[in-house]
Amino acid sequence: MRRDAFLVHATSVVIFIGSNLAFLSRPTGFSPVGLAGLAPRFGLFPLPDSERITAPISLAQLYLHPVNLVLWSLLAALWLMLLLDLIGQWQDPSESQRIADRPAPPVALPFSSALILGAIWPWLIQPSPWLAATIAAAAAALAFAATQSGRDQARPALDFAAGWALVTCGAILCHAVAITLDMSASRANILGILIATGAGMSAQIHMGRRLALSVAVVWGFCAIAATTMGFDPITAIAAILGITAMTAVLIRAAS
Repeated sequence: MRRDAFLVHATSVVIFIGSNLAFLSRPTGFSPVGLAGLAPRFGLFPLPDSERITAPISLAQLYLHPVNLVLWSLLAALWLMLLLDLIGQWQDPSESQRIADRPAPPVALPFSSALILGAIWPWLIQPSPWLAATIAAAAAALAFAATQSGRDQARPALDFAAGWALVTCGAILCHAVAITLDMSASRANILGILIATGAGMSAQIHMGRRLALSVAVVWGFCAIAATTMGFDPITAIAAILGITAMTAVLIRAAS
C-alpha cells in the first residue's frame, strides 16, 4: 500500500474505533425502548433481575451499546481484526503490490470511507434517524465494494467489517422505520433481520469461499438471539431463522 493510502487507512481505523468508544460512554438516547442508566456488564445475561430488560428493544441499540459478553465479543472482534489488518498492511502493503503488478480498483478509498461513515452515523440516530440510516447504508455499500476490490487479497477484516456494516445498517434502517410508522420494536427487529439476512446471502454468493462476511452476520444474529430470548422471543426466533439461512449459504460456499 502506498504511504498516502496507508495513512488514510490508519486514520479511518483510529476514527472508527475512537468514535465507537466515545459513543459507548454516552447515554443511549434510543426510543421507543431505552437502556439509559444501565451500564454494560460482562456475562451472557449480566443484569440482575431487578434491572434486566423486560421489553423489546431496538437492535441498533444492542449492537452499539453491548449489554453482555456475546455482543461485546462481536464489537471487540471487529476492532481486533481492523487493528491486525492495519498492522499487516504496514508490514506487508498488499495495495502497493497490486498497483505494481497491474491496475486494479483501490481498496483503501472505499474501505476507509466506509469506516469514517460508520464512525459518523451513530451520532445522528437521535437527531435524525433517517439521515443516520442513509449514511449507514452508504457505509455498508462502500464496505462491500472494498471486499470486491480486494478479492485478490487475503484480508478477512474487509469482509468482517462489511458483515458488521450490513447488520448494523439493517438495524438502524428499521429503527428509523419504527419511529416513522410507530411500529413496535419486535416488528422492526424482524424486518431488520430479514433485510440483513437477504443482503448477507446475496453478498456471500458473490464472495465465493470468502466466509468472514457471513461469519460476522451469523455472529451478530447469535448475539441478538442470546440477548433477546428472555424478553423478546419473537426477535430471538427471527434471529435463529436468519442464522439458519446464513448457515445454509455458508455451507454451500465452503463446499
